[in-house]
Amino acid sequence: MFRRYFSLLRKDILSAWRNYFFLVVAVLALIFAGLIRFLVPEEITIKPEAYYFNEYQEAMEWTLRNIVTDEEYQSEKFHKVDSREAVISGMRANLNSIGIVIKAGQTQPVIELIFHGFENQSVRNLLKISIQDNLNRVLGDNIDFETIILKENLNIKTIAANKSIVPIFLMSEAALVGFIVIAAFIFMEKDEGTLRAYQVSPGRTPEYLAAKISLMIILGWVHTVILVPLTIGVHVNWLPLIMIVTLGSIVSSSLGLIVASFFQNLSQAIVWIIAGNMLLGLPMVSYFVPSFAPAYIQMMPTYPILFGIREALFTTNNTGMIRATYMILAAQAILTFLLAVITYKRQLVRD
Repeated sequence: MFRRYFSLLRKDILSAWRNYFFLVVAVLALIFAGLIRFLVPEEITIKPEAYYFNEYQEAMEWTLRNIVTDEEYQSEKFHKVDSREAVISGMRANLNSIGIVIKAGQTQPVIELIFHGFENQSVRNLLKISIQDNLNRVLGDNIDFETIILKENLNIKTIAANKSIVPIFLMSEAALVGFIVIAAFIFMEKDEGTLRAYQVSPGRTPEYLAAKISLMIILGWVHTVILVPLTIGVHVNWLPLIMIVTLGSIVSSSLGLIVASFFQNLSQAIVWIIAGNMLLGLPMVSYFVPSFAPAYIQMMPTYPILFGIREALFTTNNTGMIRATYMILAAQAILTFLLAVITYKRQLVRD
């Protein structure tokens, strides 16, 4: 069994080498690295939404009007709510937000600024100083400020905007590109008659499919070890990263095998491959807009891959998330591989 598997894997690696699969993956990694380092800026400013509650009600609304401009006050990004709890609730539903609570003091109002905990400290200080300066100028007195952090125990480092898209490119190769490449590889062997010849050999279907998936795993490793050092550096959690890339490659490759089993060539399957890639790419929306993560997106196999890779690259010491990612992807890998084996056995019998 293992001898046949390694023989098939060796054949697939040589075939992939002759057909420039390794070169394509390496060039893609270099292109992605170039985009990240030279074209995508390190900082992208996105103005957050604000949730505010004024304990004075209308009597001291002018206090808030002196914090912001008329344009900001009337914009859709400024939300007036009826309690401090509603401020925090709104912030939990929208990670790109801050909270402002105007409370009654002995002589002057007290401004409470609420942050999530992952904001840059300089951003917090800048906002506090800006508001404090405006109010002191208008009221002619020092206003008391309180700063509340919702998650103070988070160990989150500031991530440059260009580096934050590295998980997208890693997931793209491990999942999206692998989904296409393995399908193309199968169609190439169908054209050459390799699959039909293997059907009458002593070899077994699981060995044949496992060799193909192993090739995709190796390509994923090549892409990862080129892209990560060139963009993030070598100081990342390599073991979780490699494990997630490996499991993600198994899941996406198995899905690609299932799709390829129903067609004879790439032109017949291209519509389904594109549709599959679009579905697998949906978690990217939640990655950039964390507040939008409906159940159907979280059910996508690429969802744990993407966020697991991010945790491995920019660790917050959230070991629970890594373990959960392992378990989810391992279950998906086993299920999709078994489905691929069953599908190919039925297709081979039918042929």
